[in-house]
Amino acid sequence: MDSTVGDRPRAVFFVVLTVFMVVILVFLRPSKKMSGMTDKSIEQLYE
Repeated sequence: MDSTVGDRPRAVFFVVLTVFMVVILVFLRPSKKMSGMTDKSIEQLYE
């Protein structure tokens, strides 16, 4: 892993961290701010 990701390991780490944070936020609170309209649309589709 050092040879392949030796140029910018911090960049990859930050990207993975950002993706994880977004996924966790969306999963924990899907009907809050970001996915408010999306959640309503999904509820309408399910009903």
